[in-house]
Amino acid sequence: MVTAVLGGLMNKLIVGTINALGGKAVGISGVDGALIQARVAKQELGYVGVTAKVDTTVLEALLKSGFIPVVSPISYYAVDRPSGAPPILNINGDPLAGEIAAAIKAERLIF
Repeated sequence: MVTAVLGGLMNKLIVGTINALGGKAVGISGVDGALIQARVAKQELGYVGVTAKVDTTVLEALLKSGFIPVVSPISYYAVDRPSGAPPILNINGDPLAGEIAAAIKAERLIF
């Protein structure tokens, strides 16, 4: 459900709004291109993760092409994933935005 809402519906609403205002937005998630590689934060929280690594390759390609990336906080479960576990984790969006901003060396982050 979280993946459908954050990675689908809400992401596309934000992308559509930016595009309707004249921007060139593209909606992606942290799973795409293994942009956000994560591990489970605490077992008792289930599939809630924390960022282990940000791979900026996809973001750099989009930004160089003039697109505004809209990143949902659904991330790739890359670290210590047990066999049979789903390959995605949900991450808190605010800290993740900070991690992405730091990784791309953003001059500022606006919420």
